[in-house]
Amino acid sequence: MPKLVVNGAMLTCDQGIATSTLVVAPVARGDIDDQPIATVADHVPNKNIPPFGMCQSMSNPAVAAATAAAMGALTPQPCVPVTSSPWSSGSTLGDLRGNALLTSECTCKCQWLGDDHKCMNYDERPSICRDYSDELCDRDGPESDILFRTVDEL
Repeated sequence: MPKLVVNGAMLTCDQGIATSTLVVAPVARGDIDDQPIATVADHVPNKNIPPFGMCQSMSNPAVAAATAAAMGALTPQPCVPVTSSPWSSGSTLGDLRGNALLTSECTCKCQWLGDDHKCMNYDERPSICRDYSDELCDRDGPESDILFRTVDEL
């Protein structure tokens, strides 16, 4: 059974290079261990969902421009989440003010990712990636123990 999510929950983005922490305002809500319970409506960028360090999605225009300027070397840029839609698949067991409760199985889509939560312009990926088959790409399948974020790391 999925767990309810509360203020302070750790968030991850598969295109961000750091974790983030969910911020839920304590406005007339229930709470668990003195932390406000989140709902699917808690998706506002920079209010509920702080940045994830640096973004490396080539669908992000800032990343694409910096990467192009660096002759195709992936050049992550500061993350600015663009989460205009509520979290998906909230709890069917209850709601707060008409919004489904947020559970550990919910996802929130950033504009810089496709419906599969992967980079939308895979064909325009950095040159370092184009030299290899996507069969081995960790963004395409199970997580790998090794992740190269820059040419130098490779």
